[in-house]
Amino acid sequence: MKKYNSGEIYFVRECDYPSGQQTNFVKIGLVRYSDNRDSWGRLYEHQTGNPRKLALKKKHIISTQAVDLVEARLHREFAKKRILGEWFEFLTEAELDAAVKSAKRIAKEVDSFVEIFNEASEIKWIPSNGSSRDPSVEESNWGFQLEVAKAQLKIIKDLESQISVLLQTAHSEGRDVSKYSSISVTNFSPKFMEDEFKAAHPDLWDKYQSTTKDWFHRFTPKYKVDVESDLGSDFYETINDLEKAIVSIKSSENLGEILEPKLELTHLRGIAEWNISTNQALLQIAVGEFEGITGICTWKRYENVGTKFNLAQFSSEMPEVYKDFIATAAPKTSVKAKKTKT
Repeated sequence: MKKYNSGEIYFVRECDYPSGQQTNFVKIGLVRYSDNRDSWGRLYEHQTGNPRKLALKKKHIISTQAVDLVEARLHREFAKKRILGEWFEFLTEAELDAAVKSAKRIAKEVDSFVEIFNEASEIKWIPSNGSSRDPSVEESNWGFQLEVAKAQLKIIKDLESQISVLLQTAHSEGRDVSKYSSISVTNFSPKFMEDEFKAAHPDLWDKYQSTTKDWFHRFTPKYKVDVESDLGSDFYETINDLEKAIVSIKSSENLGEILEPKLELTHLRGIAEWNISTNQALLQIAVGEFEGITGICTWKRYENVGTKFNLAQFSSEMPEVYKDFIATAAPKTSVKAKKTKT
């Protein structure tokens, strides 16, 4: 089950410098408690280097146990009011109040799923009984929504991959992409080459086999959807716009334009991942002690007894042979688009 971050959603107001009057522009952002930050600290960060005064009220801060998802849904709900990045234009106080009210509603909704996730996690340890049962209408809908979200996520990841390749290529060509991306180098730990060792020393492979016991649990969706018609016209309209934007960026080579489609994809991904997690959890609870729901899903759970190569014992008793089968992959440079923070 995907872990979601608790934190705060904030609505920061912008003030006109000469008059001191608040403008119609509002930044909807987030802070995660895991980063040891709060909305007031984030306000200070935004204010640094900003020529206009920023303001934040306590009533415009909403706590939630799934802050990334709440932000993603808010940005989608008010997409037509988005100006740039995380800045939105609300023409009246009533419009802003409605947005804050929506944030509270969404936060309450997502927080209610915490207990559902916990219950699904507990059922993971209950052995399945080997039989299946017929689905209810509601369970069929959960299965449908789960597969729709999975299909959407696959498309979203493909577009994110195109952006990553675009940035990676620009970086390899020596272009400065630091403004639009984060560059990290992964150093891999030494790895024991099991397949090569097994082929070279089958006798030692057999000698160092140990009996193992672990808990097997595999949830497998079975519902089939039509990706051409079931994903929704609104989703495909958004995807088509994003595809056009990416093609345009490739043509113009203006890498700064990457940030807007990347932000949109981040929000789409958050919603798709949430829909996968929630519908899967609901189905897992519905499965209960059964092994599956016919045509919807299977969830096999049992103690698995098998054998496994005892690497710790082998490396301790035969260190010289062990060293002959150690390899370290070359470091890998990753270039990922930043989330827009303008």
